[in-house]
Amino acid sequence: MLRGGPAVLGVFLLVSTSLAVPCPRSIITRVETLMTENLLQNCSDSTLYTPSSLDFKQRCPGTTLACFAAELKVLTDELRISGCKDFSKSVQRLETLSKRYKGETDCLQCEFLEEKSIDRFLSSLLSTLQQICSESAS
Repeated sequence: MLRGGPAVLGVFLLVSTSLAVPCPRSIITRVETLMTENLLQNCSDSTLYTPSSLDFKQRCPGTTLACFAAELKVLTDELRISGCKDFSKSVQRLETLSKRYKGETDCLQCEFLEEKSIDRFLSSLLSTLQQICSESAS
């Protein structure tokens, strides 16, 4: 049994590693697929509420990811109607990821964010996910 300093260090390491948010590589791959394949041709004039990576980094990571998940669900429903690939697992993973962040205040609801094109929405989502990966690697 550890006592003193080593015990405190052990508890700190255990807590800090359990709170770390894993890199969502599978979601990144799906977003890149959406961006590179010609799946969005029927949705080209659609817009989605779009948080920024700054919203994630500076104030409201959980709310930002929840908004991305909600808007990605809208896009997934549009794609499903068009007979395209199903991206619902990515939505579920984003929802789960958003719940890892707690204690946020003064966060804007998704509907108060600017609506942007699907391409800009996906670029912002990708940037935010890559930011999570860079933070989890350090």
